[in-house]
Amino acid sequence: MALPALLVTGLLKHTQKHFSLPGGFYGIESIFLLLALMALARIKSIEGLRYTAPGEWGKLLGLDRIPEVKTLTVQVHHSSTQSHDEAIKYLCDELNATETIFPGTNLKLIYKLGSS
Repeated sequence: MALPALLVTGLLKHTQKHFSLPGGFYGIESIFLLLALMALARIKSIEGLRYTAPGEWGKLLGLDRIPEVKTLTVQVHHSSTQSHDEAIKYLCDELNATETIFPGTNLKLIYKLGSS
């Protein structure tokens, strides 16, 4: 299988140095291994995992199941002034309150200003 070859060539070598996740059930290594398996299985997007059995993919990673995608985040860049940013943040909050579902999916849209 190709996964051992990817691991030997350094798939996870710098993971802890350059990436982090808040504490939770899924570690960053599990996420990178899942992305590698998706590439090998020719699944082109994380959305494509919605049409597969999460338990089967989880078994490949030694987990009960894989993370499921339930949201789609729209990140708006900061504007040139603080007053504009405040207006954009207000609009994001109002849009988030509507709990809009992206058409054709079950993904809830979440609007964010910058990296906040």
